[in-house]
Amino acid sequence: MLYEAFGNLGIIALILMWLYQGFNLKFIDQIVDEGKKVHILVIWLVMPLSGIVAGFFMCLDSFTGGCVLALILGMIIANKIDHKLWFVQIILVLGAYIVFLNVFIMIDVHLIANFIEVIIIFIIVLFGSILDEILHDMSENKNVWLLKIFGGYRAVMKIAVIIMAILFPSSVIWYHVLAWVLFDIMYEIQARRETRKKLSKK
Repeated sequence: MLYEAFGNLGIIALILMWLYQGFNLKFIDQIVDEGKKVHILVIWLVMPLSGIVAGFFMCLDSFTGGCVLALILGMIIANKIDHKLWFVQIILVLGAYIVFLNVFIMIDVHLIANFIEVIIIFIIVLFGSILDEILHDMSENKNVWLLKIFGGYRAVMKIAVIIMAILFPSSVIWYHVLAWVLFDIMYEIQARRETRKKLSKK
């Protein structure tokens, strides 16, 4: 329902949202796992914005709804919710999702993404993201070129999104593929940017 409701501006906003989520995901990861020092005000500006925009687009867009729910459950299964910041971020996302669902129910229930499509995408992305994580961990421990390609570049989910676009063209459209790839690229940019900072200080 995203394009029907907001047209091309909605597509641009969706892509920007995924870019921001890529940054935010690695940003929190660096604070939690790498001890990145960040002013508390910056954290409380970045995280609520991430939760609000994610919750908004989860309501309107089947792909975003399924992906975000799958990523959250995948993190829980992988036991990555080991810090209060992750817990708070998940609460912010789910809280915003519930609030916007109620808002759209009152405005126009037809704006809300098809729940069956959300569930299908959720299942595919959940299994894809778990497999990506497993292969990524294996690629760091074993020097096998195939593992390095699939695990190092987290190729499983990229392939899964392309396959979904072919199998479900009404639910997963070209801009979803672009959004996912840019999300992944932004995650890597933030990771390497911090690595370069650390190296420059040595």
